[in-house]
Amino acid sequence: MTSLITGGVGLMGAEVVRLLLKKGEKPIVFSSIPNTSRSADLGDSVEGIAGDLGNFSNVLDVVGTTWPDVIYHMGGMLTAPSEADPAAPI
Repeated sequence: MTSLITGGVGLMGAEVVRLLLKKGEKPIVFSSIPNTSRSADLGDSVEGIAGDLGNFSNVLDVVGTTWPDVIYHMGGMLTAPSEADPAAPI
């Protein structure tokens, strides 16, 4: 099963990704910072796609390209300081 996880490198999103990997599923992370290697235990086993949840075109593109069976919405809007440096809060 293919799962799309928005915010998949955040605290809760990364945990969802870990659980899906344990179940043998193929998670795809959609995030402003899709570098899954930031979570050492995720490594290269997860596909990361850069995008902005605030940009509806980005959301449509990722759904249309990946055709996920399920979407886990774990992403959120960044605060102003986080917008300037998105990797800072991770």
